[in-house]
Amino acid sequence: MDKSPPVALPETAAAATEVAAWFRSLVDNEDISAIKQMQHLMLAATYPDASPDGAMAKTMDQRTDLENPLD
Repeated sequence: MDKSPPVALPETAAAATEVAAWFRSLVDNEDISAIKQMQHLMLAATYPDASPDGAMAKTMDQRTDLENPLD
């Protein structure tokens, strides 16, 4: 049985376009940028290995190697 992807009706596409236009009129691009930055800061504090750059990479390099015994 061949399953082809569903085809959107023209009414559905028009409604989606209208909703997207309403959303863009309600949300400021600067707000979205601020939200993305806060999300990045929160995830980087929770998962420091997720994006090693700059000072974070140096901190990671100074970690003790847990696989080798301490001298």
